[in-house]
Amino acid sequence: MNQFAFISLGAALLVGCSTQPMDWQQDQPVTISEATVTLKSTVWIDMMPAIGEGQDNILHGSLLLDSEQGLTPTLNVEVVSIQQGDQVWLIEGEAVELRTYSPNQWEVAFEWQVPLAPEQPVDIGLQLSDQGKKAWVVNKQVAVDKIY
Repeated sequence: MNQFAFISLGAALLVGCSTQPMDWQQDQPVTISEATVTLKSTVWIDMMPAIGEGQDNILHGSLLLDSEQGLTPTLNVEVVSIQQGDQVWLIEGEAVELRTYSPNQWEVAFEWQVPLAPEQPVDIGLQLSDQGKKAWVVNKQVAVDKIY
């Protein structure tokens, strides 16, 4: 019986550590760690011909996080989620670069090969975490620019 309880506890802990479910319908701003955070997203595909490896459908992103109260240094960006139609792509880890310009403004930058349709907008979500609390901030209907 003790073995069953131990396995159940382990499974419950694993479920508790998972990513918080995404709510694409939520509005901005979002409050985390007493800071009200807004997101402004710019994404583009570089259409210039490149020498060497294929550069098709590499999506570049500059996602600006703003807060009048200041963003706490313990705030983390867990994952970038991009949705177009029924497709969802997750970008995380070393593929996401965090740049701090001031205590009130951070940039999340990425480059990721995504097979999306550049003529259609995307929805972008960032999962933020701080001291065990998680929240999603969402930008809907972001146009995908083409750079020539």
